[in-house]
Amino acid sequence: MNTILNVDEENEKYFCLEMKKLICSGKSQEAIQIICDFMSKHPNSAIPHNLLGIIYEKKCNHILAMKHFRAAWCLDPTYLPARENMYNFSSFEPIHRFFYEESDCSKSEQKYEIKYDSRHIGHVVEKSKFM
Repeated sequence: MNTILNVDEENEKYFCLEMKKLICSGKSQEAIQIICDFMSKHPNSAIPHNLLGIIYEKKCNHILAMKHFRAAWCLDPTYLPARENMYNFSSFEPIHRFFYEESDCSKSEQKYEIKYDSRHIGHVVEKSKFM
């Protein structure tokens, strides 16, 4: 597992898939430990918060899950899995599908975009359905 913790950008998908295997096989505590170790080495990464959100949602701790999805979204508003999880589990009728990494998300169904204001500051806004 030590090689998983030393990920670079091209190995992020591998890390997410390995954590998905652990989470789906019921080894949540082991996954939490690895994710926390990853988080300590990569404090600005949205990935560990998204994965912790998934674990807590599966454990029916919805409030803590949403806090982690929100933290992931704040760290990187362009990280699709966190946005999809946050959007899905904050709706009145969630589809109970988890988005572990980028390929789980449909690129054509992006619900948000970045709009720049007069001061050239980017804001994440929901796309209009009539565009």
